[in-house]
Amino acid sequence: MCADLLSCQIRCRLRSGSINVINAEDGTRCDLRSSNRCLNRACVMVGCDCVYGSTNIPSACGLCSNQAAKCIEIFAKYRIQHQIARDYHILDVPKGAYQVRIDIKTGSDVRAELIVTSTGWGRVSSSSGTRFAFGGEVSYTRNHTAHEESMEFYGPVEGELAIFMDLLKAAAGQSPAIDVSYIISSEYRQKAEQYNHPYGWKLVKASCSVTCGSRAGVQGWKAQCAYKRTGAKASISLCLSDYKPASHQVPCKGVGNCPGVVWQVGPWTLCSQSCGKGQQTRAVRCVSQRTKLATRDDDLCNSSKPPTVQQCIGTRCEEPATLPSTVAPKYKWIYKRWKRCSTTCGIGYQMRAVRCIDTKTGKSKKASRCDAKLKPTDRQTCTLKLCGPEPN
Repeated sequence: MCADLLSCQIRCRLRSGSINVINAEDGTRCDLRSSNRCLNRACVMVGCDCVYGSTNIPSACGLCSNQAAKCIEIFAKYRIQHQIARDYHILDVPKGAYQVRIDIKTGSDVRAELIVTSTGWGRVSSSSGTRFAFGGEVSYTRNHTAHEESMEFYGPVEGELAIFMDLLKAAAGQSPAIDVSYIISSEYRQKAEQYNHPYGWKLVKASCSVTCGSRAGVQGWKAQCAYKRTGAKASISLCLSDYKPASHQVPCKGVGNCPGVVWQVGPWTLCSQSCGKGQQTRAVRCVSQRTKLATRDDDLCNSSKPPTVQQCIGTRCEEPATLPSTVAPKYKWIYKRWKRCSTTCGIGYQMRAVRCIDTKTGKSKKASRCDAKLKPTDRQTCTLKLCGPEPN
């Protein structure tokens, strides 16, 4: 892994222990604490405004043009008596912080270790000796005589830091003294307040206003105060009201059929065309499984509704009598419109008058005079709505 970045040369220590030196590409930062860049193998001055030759330097919190007035230094002291255990949460530091410093004083009868973690950036401890972490340089100092230890991140840190302590040894009545400080720009001040507060707001999803069927409902998200470390619900008085997120609603739908309902389908009607392509229809409704009565709302049945229309082909295509093209038939069949269906619901039949006539006089003749093969049908089935009471 790379161990240093000096004078536009990159020195990498190989696994074998030998050091490989290569020249840095143009635009590479000369060091981790300035804006200067490498150009033609030399380090040239570049201001924080990214202008060559500029003397503008960043403020302590990373703002350009020395806007020190917009930098805020945060101090926190941790003085809590603990039993010997691991992963005591100390403090959270927001992303973008500079000069993060953690000091711990243990005493002769106390032994503790600092651990700093960041989601997506890993974990370092005061005993790991890591020199680069969280997007920047890490430095350690130890004073064994005074039993003091420090860990410092120059910054800006690339992710939110969570600081923990492992208490490995402690005499009765003794506990480490921990001080944390960092610098951050004023625009992050609100975030800093929230990170340092042990309680915070989270949005909790409520149930959908409808539980079944295909009707549209609403689902609310409400702000709830919780203890950050465990997520346990807490009194709203413990959270900072200024940062409470707004509640909101989103659309939702029920899942599955509502209890006790099912789709009921009727029989298909005859094809709309006696010869060739046509359509068939049928009644489909959502009914109670117990009473078989139609519901007020088909939306109570959420499963796929069976089709009510389908294509069909009529096959009653009659061939006309074979006659010389120049000779008109002497007798022919005529028919009237279909009468009403014999029933008011379900399946019935329809009738119509069909008679044989003289083509010249139009007078009725005996049926035997006309060709029986060409006689139109005088009876057909008909299908109306499903029988049963209608919904109220």
